[in-house]
Amino acid sequence: MLCSPNYGNSIINIISSIRRFYRFAYLYPTIEKLDAALDKNYSNVVLVFIDGMGSDILRKNVKNGDFLKTHKVSDITSVFPSGGVPALCSILSGVAPNEHGNLGRLLFFKEFGVTYDMYTKKMWKTDIPVNIGAEKTLAFEDIFADFSLSGKNRPTRRTDTFVLSDDILHTSTTQILCKTFDDICRKLSDISRSAADTFSLVYWTGTANTIRSGGTASEELYRELSGVSYNLQNLCKSLKDTLVIITSTGGFIDSETVDLMDYPAICDCFYMNPILESRAASFFIKPDRLENFTYNFSEAFGKDFLLYPKSEAVRLFGAYRPHFKTDDFIGDFIAAATGRISLRYGSKHRPAKAFTGGITEEEMLIPLIICSTEKAVEYEALI
Repeated sequence: MLCSPNYGNSIINIISSIRRFYRFAYLYPTIEKLDAALDKNYSNVVLVFIDGMGSDILRKNVKNGDFLKTHKVSDITSVFPSGGVPALCSILSGVAPNEHGNLGRLLFFKEFGVTYDMYTKKMWKTDIPVNIGAEKTLAFEDIFADFSLSGKNRPTRRTDTFVLSDDILHTSTTQILCKTFDDICRKLSDISRSAADTFSLVYWTGTANTIRSGGTASEELYRELSGVSYNLQNLCKSLKDTLVIITSTGGFIDSETVDLMDYPAICDCFYMNPILESRAASFFIKPDRLENFTYNFSEAFGKDFLLYPKSEAVRLFGAYRPHFKTDDFIGDFIAAATGRISLRYGSKHRPAKAFTGGITEEEMLIPLIICSTEKAVEYEALI
């Protein structure tokens, strides 16, 4: 089944609910079930993103009755594309990819004539590091910046922390690197037991790495998610006055990789190399080859991709005012994956059994899991 991003019920709306609770400004709607939990005014809020744990993966790899399933309250969607760069930037900024401009892993900066890998910080198809100021160009104000400016809204003894498994990007708060999920839970326990009101955001990439290497239903993934569920259950049992919110950046689908270089009739239409993601590709086409491209691409991949012209594709990335680079990154067509094919274009093949970024339910639907711990004080509504 296909599933487009729902920017009224997505990871962005979780951030809107968090912003609402802390009395920060927000643009997108909030999630009512999450608002109701937050309005009980817990001293500590913990928001955990388990990269790759889509609703389908949760269903297939976690037993009925386990913590993650018993505390699931609904399904929401990721953003488009649901890859790590767009999703993480939407989590931190609280806005859609259209607005923060980080539309995918591979982005072409026309002012330098360079296709840049936002993960490796290198030029596409090379191992050459390059500094073109991409991170500065696509910088945004993250949610932690609001905490530093809003002492009048919440107690001044509040602290905020970003706990993550990889040194991914700079944020405007304390970053704590944890290499195992056990370490993350121990750190969260320490933070929530402090004297201060706290907000902690966790980004765990270990699950996504396991899915890439072994697929969406491996024994290793089952063991990992069982361990994640067990650790979170024990963490919540040990905490008081803490609301724990658990979700994901996006799901994965088992997929086969195809090299576009094997389709010369398609490649001959390219004005430049495709960018963004392997399951959400942006194509720039020679003006006199538009019809040839649509015909040849549909013949080869029509069963596995929907091809959107630019005028229709923009809505996939969100609404409101676009980043000034967004238009540069959306080519003449966006190919959104609907089947089990992922695309590459002559670059080195990174062995993987599963990918993300398309518009299938497996990739787009993610769980919203909420666990309330024992209140330390009588519930008082925020005024």
